[in-house]
Amino acid sequence: MKAYAYKKTGKASNVLKLLELPSPQPKKNEVRVQVRASGVTLFDTKKRSGELPQAFNAAQVIPHFDGSGVIDRVGTGVDVAWVGKRVWFHISKWNNTNGAAAEYVVLPFEEIAHLPEQISFSDGATLGAPLLTAWYSVHIAGLLSDKVVFVEDGASSVGAYAIQLAKQKGAKVISSVSTKEQAKLARCSGADYIVNNKENGIIENILEATNGQGIDLYIKANLDVNEQLIPNLLAPDASIVIYSVDKNDLKIGNISQFQIKRTKVIFFIVHDLPQHILRQAKEDIQALLISNGLSFNTEKVYNFADIVQAHEAVECGDTGNAVLCQCPLQIANHLQK
Repeated sequence: MKAYAYKKTGKASNVLKLLELPSPQPKKNEVRVQVRASGVTLFDTKKRSGELPQAFNAAQVIPHFDGSGVIDRVGTGVDVAWVGKRVWFHISKWNNTNGAAAEYVVLPFEEIAHLPEQISFSDGATLGAPLLTAWYSVHIAGLLSDKVVFVEDGASSVGAYAIQLAKQKGAKVISSVSTKEQAKLARCSGADYIVNNKENGIIENILEATNGQGIDLYIKANLDVNEQLIPNLLAPDASIVIYSVDKNDLKIGNISQFQIKRTKVIFFIVHDLPQHILRQAKEDIQALLISNGLSFNTEKVYNFADIVQAHEAVECGDTGNAVLCQCPLQIANHLQK
């Protein structure tokens, strides 16, 4: 099979190579998916660049945790009726080295979910880490009816889904953005109020939008970003959900301010969520997909041969999800040994 892989970390243009590899075969309780599209996330790019630790326990690493496609083979223990089914998937193993930037991927049956016919493969490739992360960020906070939720970076892949899910639970949603284009995307996802990170008066604007009550749930990546401002924005007994941490030596200088407001801080990483939580998430998501209850922020779709451009777009902070689609006829001449 054809697959993009890297044998060392670095810039996408330097380390991503198109290889011809043996097609993987499913073992017991596994399925093989013929990949039609794979999602490119910041997690993928940070692992590839070396910004996040990468365990090289294989000859090479095939990137991309998320994707969609059609099951073409099943291992023992899996009903053969699944062959030919459209699916989306999220490979939750933290150090998995065989991702979805390939013609085929093998993964445990429990990691796949049915993709309804009305959902495109490109949109299906964005339902992995971004949507599961957004779902847990909203789910863990409990009841949100009439609560105020602040979603940082509402034009991001996680942020756009978090806005939608919070609105569906009856919350008033405020979101931060950095550009007018991002503001438009956040509003399309359902944000009630937008603040610009680059403008002054963010605290005053948010407090005005909440009638001085503050935020009940703050969803963000990396607690050390804007941590000096956060206590001033929170309502008493608020929760902060942190879904990404880039630094192991995190130091918060104003911890007493969080303590005074009885703030609950929840850290998690989607790749390590327990299977029973992921099953519940996929059941909820499946209901939304069937009822057309989600909109997709799939702004950038790239041909398989353009994986470098897809990675660079994500690293540059382009809005929306970046999706890599399989176009075998266009990559035949790009093969590198």
